[in-house]
Amino acid sequence: MSGWLMRHGVRADVERTVTSLRIADALLDRTEALGSELLVMGGYGHARMHEQLLGGVTRDVLAQSRVPVLMTH
Repeated sequence: MSGWLMRHGVRADVERTVTSLRIADALLDRTEALGSELLVMGGYGHARMHEQLLGGVTRDVLAQSRVPVLMTH
C-alpha cells in the first residue's frame, strides 16, 4: 500500500507492532500518540455471528474514535 501511495505523491510510513491490545484499541492509541487529526482506514464487515464472537475493528473504531475517521470499503 505504501508503494501505491508513494506513486501517487503521498508519503506514508509503515509500522509493525506487536501488542496485546485489541486491534481497534491499538489503532486508536497510536492515532492519539501521533497527535493525528484524522484516521484513514478501510472498512470491512463480517457476518453478524462472526463479529459477535470475535468483535469488529471497523465498528469499534467508529464507536470509540476521538478524531474524524475517513473510511472506504
